[in-house]
Formats: sequence, C-alpha cells, structure tokens
Amino acid sequence: MWRRKFRALFTRLLTTEFGARDIQIHYGHFYISGFFTMPSGRIYYFNTGDLRLRYGMYIRTAKSYKDYTGGRNNSIQYNSEAEFVSGLHRVLDGDRGAGSFDGLIDMSPPSLP
Repeated sequence: MWRRKFRALFTRLLTTEFGARDIQIHYGHFYISGFFTMPSGRIYYFNTGDLRLRYGMYIRTAKSYKDYTGGRNNSIQYNSEAEFVSGLHRVLDGDRGAGSFDGLIDMSPPSLP
C-alpha cells in the first residue's frame, strides 16, 4: 500500500513541480528506485536506499534508463515534506539543459546532535 502511495505522490510532485516525464519506478524489497526525464531531456536516476533506515534519497544524472552508475549522487533528506521538496528543488532546479551540477550538493553525512 505505501508503495502505491509513494508512486502517486512522487509522480505528481515530479510532474507538477518540475515538468518531469517518462517516470519509471521500480520496487526492491526495502527500497524504491527509478528514472525520470526533465523537460531539458536530461535523465535522472533515483534510489531511496533502505527505507527502514530513513537516511534519505539520492538522485543523479544518467545517460539512459539502464545507466545505474551515472553521475555523482546528490542526497535529499526526507525528514519532513518541506525538507524533501526543498532538496528536490536544490538538485533539479540546477537542470538548465546544459552542463552539469554534479558536486553542488554536500554529500557529507549530517552531524549528530
């Protein structure tokens, strides 16, 4: 059930906020991954990692819908909806259709309180 909810919400967010298309979502035992294409034509791969650990999602550029080793990982936390949407904007707003934004997101682990 949560998979269908994630698919619906994430697909709606990608299409309405960013104009993404050709969204493909795949389910592993404890993770969700997939690909989507931005209006610029740039392809992205995403992976939630182990959802039980709640570390966040990473997104990176890809050459095709079969490229699982593409660009540099850009981490997005999902501690709250606002933080998740803000993280998506940080990564995807950099997509201008030319060049690369790989490396703009700090991939160091968050500091513990």
